[in-house]
Amino acid sequence: MTVLAATMTMFRNLRFALNSAWQSFWRNLAVSLAAVLSITLILILGGVNLLIGHAFSQVLDGFREKVSVISINVADDTPLATVYSFQQQLTSDPRVAGVKFITKDQALANFTADPNNAVLAQQLSGNPLDAKLEVRVKALSDVAAIDLLARQYSEAKARVCAV
Repeated sequence: MTVLAATMTMFRNLRFALNSAWQSFWRNLAVSLAAVLSITLILILGGVNLLIGHAFSQVLDGFREKVSVISINVADDTPLATVYSFQQQLTSDPRVAGVKFITKDQALANFTADPNNAVLAQQLSGNPLDAKLEVRVKALSDVAAIDLLARQYSEAKARVCAV
């Protein structure tokens, strides 16, 4: 019986508290509505702030992905051994996340696959695109250093052009 009595007392106290709160809400209706309205606005503004912050974060991540790739064009008469040697040099660099060699044929296939280039692709005769090395850096602060490395290599070999 003591557990039942304690439970009943707890429910009576809860009922009294809720009943008192309800009466106070209606007695001070203007103040209560102002408090509820201000809390609602704060929650809405907080939610909007989170949504906008998340959207901006996604946009910045997308730009960061695009900016972290350097395209190094390779002249047509460059021997593949030279290109593979430079690709290996870039791959071993700790600032580089990855290097991908794209042949002229792959570059043309990528260009024609883009719907924005459909009209231009129909007007092409031959393949005017260069082969290229796409270098993805680990940190945006390393883009300039890798670009300088590619430019120095192109001056030494006179065939690779950093873009």
